[in-house]
Amino acid sequence: MKTAQNEVLCYHCDRPCLRPNTPICPRCEQVLDAFDSVSRERREQRRDRVDSVDADTALAHRIIDTVARRYNIAKQELFGKRRDRRHSRPRHLAMAAVCRETLLTLDEVGAIFSRDHSTVAYAKYKITRELARGGSGAAAKDYIATVQEATSNAARA
Repeated sequence: MKTAQNEVLCYHCDRPCLRPNTPICPRCEQVLDAFDSVSRERREQRRDRVDSVDADTALAHRIIDTVARRYNIAKQELFGKRRDRRHSRPRHLAMAAVCRETLLTLDEVGAIFSRDHSTVAYAKYKITRELARGGSGAAAKDYIATVQEATSNAARA
């Protein structure tokens, strides 16, 4: 990503396409669609279920447990107020994964993490930007592995 005059320009097209309320370039849309394909299918399946909020909350807690285990930090530290990278990075990853894999609103996700909805929106934006920037990078691998592990645990339960 390049920056010019406080605008974040797209890694693929040199346009500010990953900013809120701007159109996304075709390359970025293709990258993001690859990460969203599983989420989209799961959302369509869950729309018919009455108890989707309970199922989503349970999945959110499985994702949080998985992130805490993968990053070797206590679950309570994900809910804590520390702002160092060791804690904020996994917290942002967990928030983004919960937002993308469940039908919970930003307010509901924020309530789980004891955060404001705008903090959750920023975490989702930050992780999405990292995923679009380097689809095969460490952020993408962490995100995909975390979601797959949490959802496979859900299938076993």
